[in-house]
Amino acid sequence: MRKFILFILFSAFANSFKKGIWQEYGFNIVFKTFLFSLGLLLMVLGLVWGALQIMNFGYPNRMTALFCASQKSLATGVPMAISIFAAASLNSTDSLPELGIVLLPLMFYHPLQLFIGGLIVGHFSKKQG
Repeated sequence: MRKFILFILFSAFANSFKKGIWQEYGFNIVFKTFLFSLGLLLMVLGLVWGALQIMNFGYPNRMTALFCASQKSLATGVPMAISIFAAASLNSTDSLPELGIVLLPLMFYHPLQLFIGGLIVGHFSKKQG
């Protein structure tokens, strides 16, 4: 399954390079998308933690919700994006050159959630130990 998802990602980005989408938008869209993805992840983590603290949930429940609420995966996001945007390719002969741009936020969000999750686990494990 992982190889199939990686193939879809590779195909989407290769096709968008072939069609010149990245030259049209430039590095600016990549940087803005990274910042947006980071901001979205931090906002969701903060909202979940704060809301559950206000509702007096216990520490184990808050930790569980913190990691479950913000988690999005390439394994679910890529097929969803393809199915949602597949209708666009029905009217043209192109195979979605803009799919690389559609998948860009997910390409940043997924590794960011792993990295920040690792930092959070390290912080809370020091706090507990």
